[in-house]
Amino acid sequence: MVDRITYRSFVEGNWSTTFKLEEASDALRFECNEDMQPWILTSVQVSPVAVTMTGTGEMRAESQSAEVRVFLKNGAEVRASSASTSTNGEDIVCHNVFDEVIDLAQVDRVLLNGRELPMERTAS
Repeated sequence: MVDRITYRSFVEGNWSTTFKLEEASDALRFECNEDMQPWILTSVQVSPVAVTMTGTGEMRAESQSAEVRVFLKNGAEVRASSASTSTNGEDIVCHNVFDEVIDLAQVDRVLLNGRELPMERTAS
């Protein structure tokens, strides 16, 4: 399974905005070694806009999927309605894009397949 989409033709050029774009450098990250049969999930990263899961191995139709759920301190679950997975035959990257930008300081817990992850804050 390969998802190859490029937006280069839509974003090239000279751009200017009337507002300041903040760099999204903060993230919550968890290093792991989860066997997803036959691929290995190596990390989960939560940014203000998405959950990114990375791994190695081969993604197949019968491969197990990683369910990541993000909960805020107010008890609300962060919804993601856009997802993509890409692989080059060795590296696997899965993105679940949130419906809205979140404040990472408000993240209470992150679950991977029902198990809470010990997340650490990092600067990308």
